[in-house]
Amino acid sequence: MINLVDPVHPGVFIREMFMEPFEISAADLSEKLHVSPSTLSRVLNGKADLSVEMALR
Repeated sequence: MINLVDPVHPGVFIREMFMEPFEISAADLSEKLHVSPSTLSRVLNGKADLSVEMALR
């Protein structure tokens, strides 16, 4: 049987798998990824998709 589960938005995945366990703030992550805090915030809050460029960072 196939288990159908709603896909998780990349922002939720980033927050739950990396930011929370490693105690990384959004400000620190945006600086390390060289993206604006507002861009990262939109991704983390599900308002924007993860771009190919950001995914590669």
